[in-house]
Amino acid sequence: PVLYIILAILIFLAVPWLVVKSRMFNLANTRHRNVRFNFSSTYAISAKVFILGPILSYVTLGLGYPWYVARKSKFLIDNTRYGTTPMSLNTQTGQFYPIFIILFLGSFGVLIVVGILAAILIGGSIFMGGAKAAAASNIGLLSILPIIVIGLIYILFLVGARSYMQSAIGNLIWNNASLGEHRFQSTLKFTDMLRINFVNTLAIVFSFGLLIPWATVRSLRYRLQNTSLVAHGSLDDIAAAEEQNSNAVGEEIGDFFNVDIGL
Repeated sequence: PVLYIILAILIFLAVPWLVVKSRMFNLANTRHRNVRFNFSSTYAISAKVFILGPILSYVTLGLGYPWYVARKSKFLIDNTRYGTTPMSLNTQTGQFYPIFIILFLGSFGVLIVVGILAAILIGGSIFMGGAKAAAASNIGLLSILPIIVIGLIYILFLVGARSYMQSAIGNLIWNNASLGEHRFQSTLKFTDMLRINFVNTLAIVFSFGLLIPWATVRSLRYRLQNTSLVAHGSLDDIAAAEEQNSNAVGEEIGDFFNVDIGL
């Protein structure tokens, strides 16, 4: 147990370094029109986001989580460059809070619905046990029904919450992101994301995880098809930055520890 705690602390402290190295590797190997992307930051700056953010979210019982999401998004975009042209994110932390407030109200509504359904189903199972001979079988079967219904509602809520966060936060970030004088545009729709994630969930469950790559590509394709760059002038004026060497170990370790740094 002591070794586990020490290892967990070391991994937590290593996350900022893993994020920077993984981001540097991915962008250094991404080009458009033979112009390379790059990412530059330091451990100290990254630690303010990826160490302070989770701690703040924990001690505030989740109230600081929107701040963490806002800071993480700004950190990843503001330190990205296309050649010598920097990207920037012009959002305020307050813009993220309505998204999570709606999500909280939705989860509260789901809890109320689940409570009402559970009361109805449990009450119905007791009512159905009038005859002693049939009571055992009826109650035995119906007692499982609330668990099944509640489980299905919970899964649907998780899929819906994920779809809402992907569409709402994705649109908020990319509609306020810019590349020099050029800006981005995102047209993600909640209904489309819900349909895609629902089918992906079914495919992953019934394939015992074998279709995870298919589901990942399917989701990413939709997000990229609804993200565009609104150019003001020619992109040919952007000069290529000097190539920066990055250590591939950063990305490999980041994948091993499942460091989620996506936007």
